[in-house]
Amino acid sequence: MIEPLILTAFSFFNTIRVVSYVPQMLRIARDTNGATAVSFLTWTLWACANGSTAAYAGVIIGDRALCLISSVNTLCCAIVICQTAYKRHRWRAAKNQGRSWHPRQPHEVSIARCGRWLPLTGPPPG
Repeated sequence: MIEPLILTAFSFFNTIRVVSYVPQMLRIARDTNGATAVSFLTWTLWACANGSTAAYAGVIIGDRALCLISSVNTLCCAIVICQTAYKRHRWRAAKNQGRSWHPRQPHEVSIARCGRWLPLTGPPPG
């Protein structure tokens, strides 16, 4: 009797968790300070925990649903880690050249809209 409730809660909260990565990714994309508030250690640990859960679910217990959701969570963590590394690299390079880096310039930060890469700044295309 409790199993359907647990499955519903698991499905609901893991769906929300996947969606919850998006605001973090957008904040990193818009950050002008090298994404210094993002902890590499924390996100790496989360990525490793999700990855090991995916491996355990897929190989040991054969649970495809858990394997899939954990794999998606691992991918989202990896995206955040890569975004942060990129922002820090660009920020440090600009700082070492004695200039400030403003990533809101269209050629620096983009996001996929309608299948095309477009700048984050300005209104969306009409």
